[in-house]
Amino acid sequence: MLTKQRLEEMEKLLLVWLNEKQLTEDSVSEAIICEKARKIHGNLLKKNPSSSGEGEEFKASRGWCEKFHKRKLVFYNERRKDS
Repeated sequence: MLTKQRLEEMEKLLLVWLNEKQLTEDSVSEAIICEKARKIHGNLLKKNPSSSGEGEEFKASRGWCEKFHKRKLVFYNERRKDS
């Protein structure tokens, strides 16, 4: 079962990562953001496993990504290579 606290921490760390990407003008896509969110959640789970003993699964679905973007006002910074 996903915990609200773990999701909030993951989103906080994801925003830090996104800010770093923005500062270095690296391009990011929805797929890259979702992949990073899954990795961050996995790392948090390894550091502090669920006390219930049940495995937590975070899919970073398209719906989650859309809601995350609306909640945090995140915009993609995708640049085309041929520009």
